[in-house]
Amino acid sequence: MRFRTILAPAVVLAAVLATAHPVRADFARGLAALQRGEYPLALKELLPDAQGGNPRAQYEIGRMYRYGWGVEPNAPESARWFSMAAAQGVIAAAYELAWMYHMGDGVRPDARRAAELFGLGADAGHGLSTHYLGILRYEGRGVPRDFAMAARLFATAADLGVAASFIDLGLLYHRGEGVTADSIRATRLFRMGADLGDGRGMLILGGAYARGEGVMEDPAEAYFWYGLAIGHGAPDVRNRAEQQRRDIASALSADERRFMDARIASWEPAKISPSPQTPSR
Repeated sequence: MRFRTILAPAVVLAAVLATAHPVRADFARGLAALQRGEYPLALKELLPDAQGGNPRAQYEIGRMYRYGWGVEPNAPESARWFSMAAAQGVIAAAYELAWMYHMGDGVRPDARRAAELFGLGADAGHGLSTHYLGILRYEGRGVPRDFAMAARLFATAADLGVAASFIDLGLLYHRGEGVTADSIRATRLFRMGADLGDGRGMLILGGAYARGEGVMEDPAEAYFWYGLAIGHGAPDVRNRAEQQRRDIASALSADERRFMDARIASWEPAKISPSPQTPSR
């Protein structure tokens, strides 16, 4: 199955763009200025539309205050604009606001509100919202803890192209949480996420090949995936991958290491992968 792209702001905003609000002629110029990085001009052109109730403009002004584009970063002000846009159905704004409630950034931490906002995105087919709702379901934060529901949400988000969801779903199969334990399927999911560029999946897959868990033991493949994790993982993942690759390098000949290093250098993330399918108990 070819993955659907994670909904971009231009897509998720399409249903609410300015049809119910007058749009100034300078609105398009403001968006163009924002794309070019001309932030003072963008703020000047977009702010009147945002104040007039244009949801797209409200979302963009929220982003400017969130990330300090042409203004001093101001999380509470960003949350205010995202809240107005989300109230008009802008899913990208709901996602940003959910993350702020999740982290307590600019607003008081509120796991229940975060779950509600992630739920809006999940209902609209927004991949990252679906993924993070799955995390809240797994942790029992803001919603009742439900491993089976978390598994279904991760499967849905993976089908929407969220690489991290393959990894979290794989961990559920590895542990037998909410689904029947299945090490082979878990490793397949780790591979799918790793193929899409997830460093955590690369590290886990390297370990699977090193220990023969769900796959045939293969030190060369372990070396390969550890090497990719070093280049694609977060700092903690990189540090662990570096240590693991050093430990396993002695099991390979110099020629094998050179061959794998060349594979690592030429590797590119996959664009197409089969669906993980909704899990059943």
